[in-house]
Amino acid sequence: MSYSSTERHRAESPLRLDLTNILDEVVGPKHGLSTREMESWLDRLRDALKAVEAERLGFLDLPERRDLLAQVERVSEKTLGGIDTVVVLGIGGSALGPRAIFETAWGPFGLGDVRKTGGPARSLLIADNIDPDGFVQLLSQLDLKRTLFNVISKSGSTVETMAQLSIAWRELAAVVGEEDVRKHLAFTTDPVRGFLRETAMRHDIAVMDIPENVGGRFSVLTPVGLFPAMATGLDPKLLLDGAFQMHERCTNQEVESNPAALLALIHFLMDRLKGKSVAVMMPYSDRLKTFAEWFGQLWAESLGKNQSPDGEERAPVGQTPVRALGTTDQHSQIQLYTEGPNDKLLTLVRVEDPGVDVALGAPPLTGEGKGLAYLEGHSLGEVFRIEQTATEMALVRASRPTITWRAGSVGPHVLGQLFQVYEMATAIAGQLYNVDAFNQPGVEEGKNLTYGALGRAGYEEKGEELASYQNRAESWIVGGAK
Repeated sequence: MSYSSTERHRAESPLRLDLTNILDEVVGPKHGLSTREMESWLDRLRDALKAVEAERLGFLDLPERRDLLAQVERVSEKTLGGIDTVVVLGIGGSALGPRAIFETAWGPFGLGDVRKTGGPARSLLIADNIDPDGFVQLLSQLDLKRTLFNVISKSGSTVETMAQLSIAWRELAAVVGEEDVRKHLAFTTDPVRGFLRETAMRHDIAVMDIPENVGGRFSVLTPVGLFPAMATGLDPKLLLDGAFQMHERCTNQEVESNPAALLALIHFLMDRLKGKSVAVMMPYSDRLKTFAEWFGQLWAESLGKNQSPDGEERAPVGQTPVRALGTTDQHSQIQLYTEGPNDKLLTLVRVEDPGVDVALGAPPLTGEGKGLAYLEGHSLGEVFRIEQTATEMALVRASRPTITWRAGSVGPHVLGQLFQVYEMATAIAGQLYNVDAFNQPGVEEGKNLTYGALGRAGYEEKGEELASYQNRAESWIVGGAK
């Protein structure tokens, strides 16, 4: 194949945030925000930013935590010799972050960069579910003698991850022997407590820290994301440098120039004033597909609440995040977005230089190529960019408010910027909504019921509750024998 290429990181300049298409003068007063509406909230926005900074949240310091990077380097040196495949056992923030990094660095197929020699230093597989079908299939394909399991859990007791670990340990012991199991494990967990920390100390297993003041979904720039990145041959400093660059912009007290503050305010006002209860993240980049999923967890789990920070019940709040991918979902979701209910705020991520391009031609498929003659003289990247612009224009014409990120290129440096700005925006939005953006009580109930059903000590009452639910009368079942 004949293609042209550019150096991917050459154009990784600061991201630009284009807010033109959320304004009332563009999409109309019913669906767009006016200058007056936003200005009336600026004092509250400044207070929210100050409150976030006063809490000294751990994720804010991560771009400068070179001690964590040094820890990753030490564990990499200790564990990765002779390893061809790293398998991440984790769920939620322990899986989406590492996958987003891997795909951004090495492409959606994990094959590397066509402009450079070689691909990832090692394969990275992420087991983020406990469907026996998928997990057993994965284990059956591994050469366990050349596999390292990176077990990630902030609490050190996540039931899905512990279930996976129990199986992986048994399978490893059968192949490499009980004494050598520890050589094929690396834990990422709380620095002080929890089952994983205790097990690591007891069995001399390599272990890395998730700082105590950093929650799981905010942990991508800890060893949660940095160790898998380094294991595949990516320099984690690229991520951290991008995050630090964005951190400086996101702590700007002039909130009118602070991208995180503006994102928080616009999402909040679009939800509360304009009825935009759905937040669509639609990157035009295969490499950012999983970033959109990472954003979905961050936004949903942090802001979907029915309690105030002090635990008092309140009206439920929170936007529903939806992942889309350009141009793929132009052929599935855009119909809904342009003509369906106008209850969505869309965010597009536009990449000006994908780093590689290929010329189109007019093959002699029909009428000596005349049917495709219009493609000749253009490139695949050109079509990609035109379709993004056309979609943006169609959304605006339909009065659909749309945020657009503009990136020179896409790579780890840009991804680090995106991680940092959305974590900060989430924290600020929590202040605006008056919810605790760092807990997840709606998740805990399901966890506790599961522990009870499995017989974990201290959860007996929850086990009885689940048993009662399972034995309830089935009042509406359609089809099939019981």
